[in-house]
Amino acid sequence: MPRGLHVCSFARTFREQFAIAVPFLRAGLEARRRCLFVTDDNTPDVVRAELLAFGLDPRMVSVVSSAETPLRAEALQPEKLHAAWRRATEQALADGYQGLSVVVEMTWALSVRADALAAYEREAGPLFEDLPLHALCQYNRIRFPVETLRGAGLEGHRHVLTERGFLDATLADEDLASDPLA
Repeated sequence: MPRGLHVCSFARTFREQFAIAVPFLRAGLEARRRCLFVTDDNTPDVVRAELLAFGLDPRMVSVVSSAETPLRAEALQPEKLHAAWRRATEQALADGYQGLSVVVEMTWALSVRADALAAYEREAGPLFEDLPLHALCQYNRIRFPVETLRGAGLEGHRHVLTERGFLDATLADEDLASDPLA
């Protein structure tokens, strides 16, 4: 049984994005994991305001811009990024937390080739088997092309988190195929 969790979500709207992210973060807090929200589409102040609007104390979640992290579309280096997530999780454990829960707005990767992003997501798998790292990769359904949603989103994650709960990636692919806006 893996110690961690690697899921994605597809949202069209701001409200939909936070309706998925907030319960994920709340579960992390209840499990005594350090919680981190990496912004890209939104500013940290906007994210903090939305967390509060959805009933989550924004002081309980570290909110940082993707520019403050090793996430760089122009130099996507999966090994370095995976090492950074490993260090962050190990630091959370050393600080007395039970692990790390992170939400990442994936728009930082809009300029990354779809196949390279899919490889990054797939290669992250061992992190979630070894560490109590829980990650929600949030893809903007309007801004990302469907081939990226399928490749990086569905092939890189076993499950998709929706407002209603978890979907198997196969079912989510059928949902994408039937969506005229995808």
